[in-house]
This record gives sequence, structure tokens and C-alpha cells, in this order.
Amino acid sequence: MFWAKDISCMENDLLTSKAHSGFQPIQPLLHTLARLAGKREDLQLVVHIVLVDDHTLFRKGLAELLEQSGSIEVAAFTGKPEEVAMLLAAHRPDVLLLDMVLPDRDGVSVAAEVKLASPRTSIVILTSFHDDQHVLPALRAGALSYFLKDIEP
Repeated sequence: MFWAKDISCMENDLLTSKAHSGFQPIQPLLHTLARLAGKREDLQLVVHIVLVDDHTLFRKGLAELLEQSGSIEVAAFTGKPEEVAMLLAAHRPDVLLLDMVLPDRDGVSVAAEVKLASPRTSIVILTSFHDDQHVLPALRAGALSYFLKDIEP
């Protein structure tokens, strides 16, 4: 199951140790991605995504799951943070799904660079961390939301 918390929810929730109380299950995940991309689902518009995660099985599985919806196109995916700028320039995605922990770089520094290079791209962090010290820096770097990778089969 995916859980998300938008930056629009006050940081105070996290800072006052109410981390889980503000979470709501995202049903469906596609609705959230469409909203973050500024698209209306009733118009049947496709949300274009670039996915960055260093775990190949997770990356490919999530890409396949998203594409099955018909309303999401995973334009590209990679496990290498050094490829992000090239993929953003080539595909101009609506949303970047970005792993928090990557080889040789963290998602926070990648998110900060993306926000400068591609300000129209909404950034969503993928993470297994839900504590303040991991999540708040990503939100401050420009991520609009984050999803926990706590998925039940």
C-alpha cells in the first residue's frame, strides 16, 4: 500500500511527532500523480513520468503497474542519478518519481537540482523512511509529496 503526505500539509505535523496521523492511503495512486501533474482525470490526459530508483525489480515493477492504468506513461526510468538531467531534458515529464537513497547521491540533492533545471516538473519522493530527518529535507528541496515504499503484495 502506498502512503503519501503532500507538502501542503503543515510541516508541524511531522515536527510534532504526528508523522503517521496525517497520512491517508492513496486510492488510487494514479489520482495523486494526475493531481500533482496538474491534470484532470476526467479529461483523460496522460501523465508523463520519469522514474528514478536504484532497485531494478522495484523500478520495473512500478513502471509496469503505472503504465497498466492507461493514464500514465513512464517515459523513461533509470537507477543512475547522473542520468536524471539528460532524461528530464529529453522527455520533459510532468512528474519525477525519485528514490530518496541512490548510489553515490541522495534524492534530496537530486531534487534540488531538478527544481532548478526543470521547475515545471513535479517531484515525488519514493522512500522507505518516514521520519523527519529524511522527509523534511526532501520537501524543502522541492518535492511536492512523498510515497512510502511500504507495499503489500
